[in-house]
Amino acid sequence: MAQVSAPVSPVDEDVGSQGPTHEQLHRSYDTFYHMIQNNPFGVYVVDSDFKLRVVSRGSQKVFSTVKPLIGRDFGEVLRIIWSEPFASDAIALFRHTLDTGEPYVSPSTVERRQDIGEVEAYDWRIERITLPDGRYGVVCYFYDLSEHQRWEAALRESEQRLRQMADAMPQIVWVTRPDGYHEYYNRQWYEFTGVPAGSTDGEGWNDLFHPDDQARAWASWRHSLSTGEPYEIEYRLRRHDGEYRWFLGRALAVRDAGGQIVNWFGTCTDIHDQKLQSEELARAKEQAERASEAKSDFLATLSHELRTPLTPVLLTVSLMESNPALPEPLRRDVAMIRRNVELESRLISDLLDLTRIERGKLELDEQDVDLHLIVRSAIDICQREASAKLVVKLEAARHAVRGDATRLQQVFWNLINNAIKFTGNEGFVTVRSSNPQPDCLCVQVSDTGVGIDPAVLPRLFTAFEQGDARSARRQAGLGLGLAISRRLVEMHGGTVHAASEGR
Repeated sequence: MAQVSAPVSPVDEDVGSQGPTHEQLHRSYDTFYHMIQNNPFGVYVVDSDFKLRVVSRGSQKVFSTVKPLIGRDFGEVLRIIWSEPFASDAIALFRHTLDTGEPYVSPSTVERRQDIGEVEAYDWRIERITLPDGRYGVVCYFYDLSEHQRWEAALRESEQRLRQMADAMPQIVWVTRPDGYHEYYNRQWYEFTGVPAGSTDGEGWNDLFHPDDQARAWASWRHSLSTGEPYEIEYRLRRHDGEYRWFLGRALAVRDAGGQIVNWFGTCTDIHDQKLQSEELARAKEQAERASEAKSDFLATLSHELRTPLTPVLLTVSLMESNPALPEPLRRDVAMIRRNVELESRLISDLLDLTRIERGKLELDEQDVDLHLIVRSAIDICQREASAKLVVKLEAARHAVRGDATRLQQVFWNLINNAIKFTGNEGFVTVRSSNPQPDCLCVQVSDTGVGIDPAVLPRLFTAFEQGDARSARRQAGLGLGLAISRRLVEMHGGTVHAASEGR
């Protein structure tokens, strides 16, 4: 609202020597007006004629709907702004002070305005004063509490919403002062602990911690209080029925704009079931590891004990088979015995290799080797008994690698022999090499055999996995060859995978 100054009462310039001069009155009014305008409170003046004479800048909001304002009857102004009976009561108070000089201090007043319909609140007082023109007037000082009360109401409403949200949360929620004294708990705290609702005993945790967790939990909390660092720890709290349950306790410092901690906001999340499950899983894992280690020890011992007597048997049947005097029918029987003993020896060797790999005891004798020569050696071994036709296409320009020649030959013997086992007499097994990248050497073994079921592919390189059990029994094996091959390839820093369009 625009501020309008009221003119002073007309003064005859030809006054007697005892009266104030025009210049003196003007200076007095300027001083009076300046004091009102710069008052930190709302201030306005009603003159002896009960008209508004001066309105400070801080009062403009109150009179914003009254136009014109200066020089207007104050009773009329009040009735525009306020409803009855407050308007009439206020008019009577102003007139009483103007007539008697008795000041009036009002308690905090909350009233709904008639002009704009809003509820406003004020602290106010009135006093009689002598105006610069020498007559009496009434000055009103007031402080607008409306914004403050709206802010307090909004704060209470916000706090109430936060408390409702905290009560709806499954976690225990708490708030402490900067020194760590607890001053708020949500509903879950009282339900869990059984303490009387509304109690915020700052040391109420002492009897709740499990004896084995109390010192550790308090030490961690004191550390957070002294450093301002977040608080996070697992501990057991005693429920109202005496049962201890595991909780994850967390707290963060809430800071003001200057970085000072104003309080701590914390939660306790029940992790009891997850904790027990985790402990049970850990025990099960430990038992499984012990069982696996026992199995490996058993297989290693069994393989060694089985292999020892096979060596003289294999030597004996080999000598018998090479004897030129041996009758042909008997030679065929001896050859059959030799093949089965060799097969048994390979199976036992696979068991030994697997246990060594699993226990991390298989060492590689790495040297610079020609992988093509290693692959050809594996092909030569397999070709002796191969019914399918072997097609060799070793086309990689770069085929020197760093590795263990014996173990790499074992890998390719397994892959090629596996392809031969599942490929008929009219089929083909193709072995090819290539350099898909300058620093990469790829060897591919493909066949035209029965194919692999898609359900078997993901576990093809798993120990003791044989895919079609009936076919595996006919082909005599333990399902270890491909598993060992994968481990050996990975130990050399390579990868192996299989692909098939299905059976």
